[in-house]
Amino acid sequence: MAPMQNPIAAAHAPDERPIHRFTIPAKLAKLKMPGFEPVTSVGIVELVAGEQRMVYKRMKEEDGASTLVALMTAALRTVNDQSVGVGDGSADTWVDRGMHPKVRDLLGAAYRQVNMVDDESVSDFLQSQTVASGSI
Repeated sequence: MAPMQNPIAAAHAPDERPIHRFTIPAKLAKLKMPGFEPVTSVGIVELVAGEQRMVYKRMKEEDGASTLVALMTAALRTVNDQSVGVGDGSADTWVDRGMHPKVRDLLGAAYRQVNMVDDESVSDFLQSQTVASGSI
């Protein structure tokens, strides 16, 4: 069994999660919002439970669509191969004002692919159910 990680040290350690990079298709990479350059690529990470909890706490009174936008913003690490983040507000700026709606929709698709389970896996998991009586 691997040793338990010190949670305080882990909170201050560099983020070494892999960044999943996606290239925006050429016909959509031409679309841009006023005052921003076109988005040609995005990079996202797999969110840890604490990041998801933070988003859910902030979004308590919002609708589901807003929660998805907040989750994909929290996962966003690069735009056009340049670092962005939630801490400095740059990820929020790109998602809120810098991305064309069609590009933002692609970011949502990337978030779902990286952070959510596919239907086939859910089906396989649910079909694996067994029932036992008494204690196991």
